[in-house]
Amino acid sequence: MLEIIRTEPALATLETRLREAPLFSFDTETTGLDAWRCRVFMLSFAAGEDSWVIPTKLFATERLTAFLTTIFHEPSKEVVGANITVDLHHMKHSFGVECARRLHDVQLQAFLIDENRVLKLKELMRTEIGWDTKEEAAVHAWLKKNCGFQKTQLQINDLGNK
Repeated sequence: MLEIIRTEPALATLETRLREAPLFSFDTETTGLDAWRCRVFMLSFAAGEDSWVIPTKLFATERLTAFLTTIFHEPSKEVVGANITVDLHHMKHSFGVECARRLHDVQLQAFLIDENRVLKLKELMRTEIGWDTKEEAAVHAWLKKNCGFQKTQLQINDLGNK
């Protein structure tokens, strides 16, 4: 089940859940591809069958920094992601938080298994699990429904933190 984290009580509950989780996945959504200039507008997590997204503009940067510090501090636990070094760069650059958890990068692992394989996440999803992604329309529909954005309204200022 996907839950959109919109309130402080929901964020506190998620913080406890992820702090205690031995393993969770992590991803960032940004306003562009330039890792030094773009801004994080959404954080996403999954653990077990549950997943959560946090629109960053709903919380103060200081609160998100405290949240991320708490959930990423335990070196005996693990986090997984696709090309996770980029997400960790965004977390450090935007929030000043570094990850102490053990890392699993599924794209790196796919390369180590077969260096001739296409490593784009969409292609891996299609070839490995038969899921053909058509995410642009889905992302815009989701943002419109859950965040009130119209496609023409998606500007960098709309997506930034408080």
